[in-house]
Amino acid sequence: MVHISYIPVVFLVFSILTPNIYVGISNNSQIFLPGDIIVVSNIDPYFGILGASIACSYKSGEEVLKPLLVVGDKDFTDQQKRFLDKISGTLMVLGEPVHTDLSTIDILGSPAEVSLKIASTFYEKSEEVLIIPYSSYKLSIIAAPLASYLGIPILIYDHNDVEIQHI
Repeated sequence: MVHISYIPVVFLVFSILTPNIYVGISNNSQIFLPGDIIVVSNIDPYFGILGASIACSYKSGEEVLKPLLVVGDKDFTDQQKRFLDKISGTLMVLGEPVHTDLSTIDILGSPAEVSLKIASTFYEKSEEVLIIPYSSYKLSIIAAPLASYLGIPILIYDHNDVEIQHI
């Protein structure tokens, strides 16, 4: 059963259950994020919204922060390469693949597809989710900190009603 609450213009909060793991301030959200560093493509600003929402999360009331790198043309800048040389770990790549020899978890596709993959892969359970319209970036900017704080996934609506209903 889906419960709908309305929060003016920016998004709708839906109650959903998804198949995976646990985190978040919300007593009803469960998330598991395996990547050590979040990497987003600069080809679409919605990847930044999705990346920011998972780069900062809350587990048992404790803040969990992961570095967030924005990459252009599928390649890292010299400064980003120096940073990555000093840190070991797995990159969680959102949007487009990047040129690297490091271990990656690739979540590729359009922003709407990536948001669905994040929600279905990394959230075991969430009774709430933010659904933001792909057509209104300015209204969507508040979604990342809100989803991060509440420990809930963001879904991007881009005429993908059927896919969203099956999450």
